Amino acid sequence: MHTDSLTESRPERSDPLDPWKSPRTLSSPCGLALAALLLVGSFAGLSFLKQADSRPLDADSSAPAEPVPFEREMLHLLDGLDYSGIPALEREEVFVEVDFAQRKWTLRNLHRFTEDGGLILEQDARTGPILYGTCGELAAHLLPPVRRLFGDHAKVEPVTAAQSGFFLAPQASHVVLWITLGPATDGRRTRDLVLDPSFRKYGPLESFDDYLFFERLDALPFVKEKQRDVTLAVRCYVPLLIRQEHLLSLGVEDMSDQFDGRNFVLALGLTRKHRYSGRYLYALRMQDGKVDTTENRPAGVRLLGEEAYLRLRARVSVLFEKILQQ
Repeated sequence: MHTDSLTESRPERSDPLDPWKSPRTLSSPCGLALAALLLVGSFAGLSFLKQADSRPLDADSSAPAEPVPFEREMLHLLDGLDYSGIPALEREEVFVEVDFAQRKWTLRNLHRFTEDGGLILEQDARTGPILYGTCGELAAHLLPPVRRLFGDHAKVEPVTAAQSGFFLAPQASHVVLWITLGPATDGRRTRDLVLDPSFRKYGPLESFDDYLFFERLDALPFVKEKQRDVTLAVRCYVPLLIRQEHLLSLGVEDMSDQFDGRNFVLALGLTRKHRYSGRYLYALRMQDGKVDTTENRPAGVRLLGEEAYLRLRARVSVLFEKILQQ
């Protein structure tokens, strides 16, 4: 997300949030889920690319759909899960560290693990027993129980993907679970199913025609390596929440191509569905040693509610102050 462009581009009047009222344009999130949550590197040399619907053109579209196995059980696994990175960000031990020389920034202590290496999802006392995480975290959490559910009848793998609504190629990657069922006893072909915990969607591959699938993985690298921290390049953002057709994210930027202790930005960005570019929801900017803020508070309140928005705003301010103390 870059701050140089000042082009005003107002959305349609029906947009529920209208973040385009804020004065600066943000470029698209850079490698949101891939860089922030998977840390699997660039898309160069990806070994897996598959069309979402491989049926021949003369296939009978009126034919009855095959039943989806374990549909009720899958919905039960999804109960109590929600897509959000905000509860993790609110933990006191999480902070932002900036390496100005390398043009990188790090969210320290973002991930937590049990003694035996299991990923710990977040909870919020205000919302009860709901477990929170973003796409890679939710997929990692569901991988073991889904593998147990299918047993030897299917191969279940995490897959990186682009999703046309919020995780657009080539800048960002999403994470889902790919389920390959073995050949049926009646001779029917192998079936492919997809589970997207972030959007609570489960079904045959044909129903995911707004996805582009990339690399299959045996395990998600950040879980396998028990990585507590997430490091990104400047202008790259970490996704926090999808709500009301918008993606909320956190990132660090340079200031008019200058990036040092006297020139940087810490911002909450808001990007509308199907858009590469977004706007600041709340940004703290250090320019030539002076701090100013950019804020679209009405949009923040409509997105989160007043109490939750002010709490997140205060948390970002604390993270900014800790950068100044480094």
